[in-house]
Amino acid sequence: PKFREAIQNTFPWLLTCCQFNEKECEDANDAEADVAPSEGGGGGG
Repeated sequence: PKFREAIQNTFPWLLTCCQFNEKECEDANDAEADVAPSEGGGGGG
């Protein structure tokens, strides 16, 4: 589809990094969630 083609042209790393893989996306989200609180220094929640 044109949409996917546009994504590949605009964000080639998006398909390479995530590749619509839930596991990989989850890993990235986990890492981000781990870093977020560390950077803020504790926000509670």
